[in-house]
Amino acid sequence: MPRGNNFLIGNGERLISTESLVERGNPKELPYTFEEAKDRLTFQIEGIIQKVLEMPESTKPNNETVIAVTLHPRYVSRTDHPSKFLEQQSLTTVGSKSRYIKPENWGTKEKPPEEPSLTDMYYIKTSIPNLSNLLHNITDLVEDEINNTICYLESFNFLSSMDKFQGDIHELDHKEKVVVECVLHNNFSESLLPNFFEFLNEVDNNIDYKDSKTRSVGSLRFVPIITHPENLEKIGQFGFLRAFRRMPELRPFRPSPLRNSIQSLVDFPKGVLLNNLKVVIFDGGLPLDVTLPDYINYVEMMDSGDPVEEYVQHGLAVTSAYLFGHITDANNLQPLSNVTHVRVLGQRHTDYSQMNSIEDLYLYDVVDNIIAYMELENPDLVNISLGPDRSVEDDEVTYWTAEIDNYVAKNDVLITVAAGNNGNESEIGNLHRIQIPSDGVNILSVGAADCDQSNWRRASYSAMGPGRNPGLVKPDIIAFGGSSENLFHVLDTHQGKLVLNKQQGTSFAAPLVMRHAAFIKGSFGSNVTNMTIRALLIHHADKKSFAFNEVGWGKCHSDMNYAITCNDNEVTAIYKGELAIGSYTRLTLPLQNINFDGKVNIKATVVSRTDVDPDYAASYTKGGFEIVFRPNDQKYNDGGQHPVSKPFFPQAKFSSKSETLMKAQGAKWECVRKDNLSLLKTSLSNPVFDLRSHHRNSGQDEITKLPIEFVCVITISCAKSKDLYNEVIRQYRGILNPLVPQQTIQIGL
Repeated sequence: MPRGNNFLIGNGERLISTESLVERGNPKELPYTFEEAKDRLTFQIEGIIQKVLEMPESTKPNNETVIAVTLHPRYVSRTDHPSKFLEQQSLTTVGSKSRYIKPENWGTKEKPPEEPSLTDMYYIKTSIPNLSNLLHNITDLVEDEINNTICYLESFNFLSSMDKFQGDIHELDHKEKVVVECVLHNNFSESLLPNFFEFLNEVDNNIDYKDSKTRSVGSLRFVPIITHPENLEKIGQFGFLRAFRRMPELRPFRPSPLRNSIQSLVDFPKGVLLNNLKVVIFDGGLPLDVTLPDYINYVEMMDSGDPVEEYVQHGLAVTSAYLFGHITDANNLQPLSNVTHVRVLGQRHTDYSQMNSIEDLYLYDVVDNIIAYMELENPDLVNISLGPDRSVEDDEVTYWTAEIDNYVAKNDVLITVAAGNNGNESEIGNLHRIQIPSDGVNILSVGAADCDQSNWRRASYSAMGPGRNPGLVKPDIIAFGGSSENLFHVLDTHQGKLVLNKQQGTSFAAPLVMRHAAFIKGSFGSNVTNMTIRALLIHHADKKSFAFNEVGWGKCHSDMNYAITCNDNEVTAIYKGELAIGSYTRLTLPLQNINFDGKVNIKATVVSRTDVDPDYAASYTKGGFEIVFRPNDQKYNDGGQHPVSKPFFPQAKFSSKSETLMKAQGAKWECVRKDNLSLLKTSLSNPVFDLRSHHRNSGQDEITKLPIEFVCVITISCAKSKDLYNEVIRQYRGILNPLVPQQTIQIGL
């Protein structure tokens, strides 16, 4: 059916109300009896005390260190947080991460999972006196609400160098020197960093470090050092060292498969199709030996060093992918909008083997420059097709990801990030998974499809999911990025002339998605937020039958108009606002008094924005939500306060290893949910979605709760209702309004 002028429907928030919330919950059967837990805890604490006593004094600043407490996998909700018991025993929580374990006992009659289950491990600041007091107190503990916490503390652990190093520490033995990123718990003492530097000098006074090269995010301090590999095990003994790993280099850019110098480009179009958009690309620079059109603004950030030809080629190609998409006709280029290209890469970001000292390390400066520029200019749309050459790790958050997530949490900006070109790397060690910072929960992570036809698949090189929990569905979407059979055509330079180059990579899929975002933003202006655009792109992505870890929520639709229009037999409404605290936020579907026959399909996508907690990687997102679908307001359970609910967002197995945790948390901490359901007309009567917000801080319940921003996109379609769109418009006149484009945009697709 023609989509024509059936534009998206806005003001869905006028159909939002709040409803009372009834808390329900049943006590869990504990995995260990109280006496069993006391015996287990005594044995574990005795072992830790012995190991801490054996540590060199220089590894224990102020006679303190950090140990680990691991929760039972069935007790990972914020209400199960062991904070009261730990505080009662003078043990201070300083962070958390996720880890896989097989508990000694499950405490249920159900068959336990065969695979290890994901749970939370908390970092605890303590001392020998505190541990000795705990050991003494265990004998006298009596069963009560707080002390029963020990029944689901799976283990207390001493953290060795091997526990802290990410990767195989012995793979570096053949190196003469290695650049290492150390992550410190640094939220309680200004002297900790000097203490660490003194300790490094004691290990080897040739270890190279510099205070000005360190960075902080949350309560974590990221400290780069250069050292001989034989020092790593000793360095890992420092009590407040949370993690350390080889410092990644910049992602390698794919070499140009073919530079076509035959087809030269002479003239650019004089103007752009869209005005009043602030679009920024952070990349490797633009060529200075050719004349580029006025709608490309060029900025070079300080401390990037001299331009590098490979980086400049990449920067021009990425900018071309945004402005012109996949170029199929060099004589009919259609630039969408003005764009600012900010060069953040240069000679200083090349091979680490060229470094003479830690003074030459500039990888942190790239993300610092990105954040600084965004804070100054407040762009609408941003593309980042670069980053460290590191796949996502389940147990730690990186400086890049945390900084970018923090920025988006406080600003309405859409950032598209290339997922990485390592998808055909080995699954052993997860080398094929998405690369940072595309694991951010507030950004749009983009992978690549091998073509733009209906028979598309994930391009073999495109990085795969899952992402880090929460944020398991990654990449968010994919788009055409080229393949060996279908290369992506972009601009390049050859002998001082602009020519066409044939490329492939997620680096081009990401700006292509931003081009779609610009089309939506340019069509509706301030009537749509950038978070709404993110929701629309995900909502209309087609997953087909591929797995989440292959394509995320699906491939971005090739037709830009598809995201802003509806067929005659469907209606797409946008709801945006803030989730109520302590109540249901009820979204009423626009179906009251609407005539339709047969089956009705309802597709819903919900996107939220959240502050993040990098110290507590196991509970990274501070805000979340869960959704209940109530299809019929005439059906109640006995004594029920609300209509009967029906599963709408079934728990997809994004990662089989995390199934236990997904069941326990109900994916309530994920920032994106999407699914669809087909129902008979007879089963629908004033259907609604009830959204409930959740809040946490440092892994436990947040006392001061702030509203959570959200956008919900709902599409209702019925094959037998040929005029459903107009029926809804007529029935809800004065309540819901079509979002009529502010300007008509004609663009070749």
